[in-house]
Amino acid sequence: MDDTLKLPVTRFSTAQLPGPDRWDAWRDSISVLFDVSPLAGPAALDEEHSVLGAHLGAVLFGETRFATQSFERSQRKLIGNGLDHYLVQFYAKGGYAGQVGDEEVVLRPGDIVILDLARTLRTENPSSHLYSLVIPRDVLDTALGKARPLHGEILRRDTGAARLLREHLWTLGECLPGMAASEAPMLAEATVGMVAACFRPTSEARARAEAPLAAATLNSIKRHIEARLAAPDLSPASIAAAFRLSRTTLYRMFEPLGGVNAFIQERRLARAHAALKLPANKGRRIHEIAFECGFASEAHFSRRFRDTFGVTPTSWQREAPAHGISALEEENYARWIARLRAA
Repeated sequence: MDDTLKLPVTRFSTAQLPGPDRWDAWRDSISVLFDVSPLAGPAALDEEHSVLGAHLGAVLFGETRFATQSFERSQRKLIGNGLDHYLVQFYAKGGYAGQVGDEEVVLRPGDIVILDLARTLRTENPSSHLYSLVIPRDVLDTALGKARPLHGEILRRDTGAARLLREHLWTLGECLPGMAASEAPMLAEATVGMVAACFRPTSEARARAEAPLAAATLNSIKRHIEARLAAPDLSPASIAAAFRLSRTTLYRMFEPLGGVNAFIQERRLARAHAALKLPANKGRRIHEIAFECGFASEAHFSRRFRDTFGVTPTSWQREAPAHGISALEEENYARWIARLRAA
């Protein structure tokens, strides 16, 4: 496959629509999955709703933001659209309370739920931000080893399985736009394997998902490092303690990246590289930016910056070119869901 081809990505937002048209556009866009009703009065009809979606072949990924409302899949809805998929949802913000099948369910931020789109539900949701996966039934059933009831099963936010799957979904949201289409089959397989391992932690499922789980842990550590780059006490010891790992295990995980100390320095250099070209930092002293990015010595920072980028920080700050952001390819997420089948 041509590595220059980008993963199919779609973006839907009501932000550019007149207020009175926003709710109708949102209701129509989400109707392939749910019937929706506002809960917060007329003002909620004017609020912004958005979906960022990516097509991985056998799996669809979505990142969605919406205002307070109810969601329903009635028996009539099931007969009308005949979807035979699972929907995995992680609520980074918000959640819901309602009836999933025959059970009363409360979902909190950080929890992960799996829904069977061939069964009914009705929920009431506050303003929310969530990540989701749409997976054909036979794809996930095969990964699980056998079919079993999953509708409304929840990974609570304080469990290790929820943490690992959250990290994977967060990472997908960050990486999918701009990814090569050739990477999609591998990524879809790894994602399904991780969902299966987290919702059915048998030895067989864990074996299939060992690599994705290890990748999720590494991504979690990377996010920890990124959030603490400016901290002077960021070190292999502090990272190992935060994740309850031995330093030997941590060093082994970062070997393919040149080592944990090298990774921290590379991320600090990358942050400084980006900060120096920001218009707001034009003319700022180099040492101020270096310290904000975690460097204790301006001389050391300048030497490492020049060795890495082939230019001094001062020259880069003065001459850095502006970089535009390309528009994402537009597709129809609702049509993708309706046509989704096992690859």
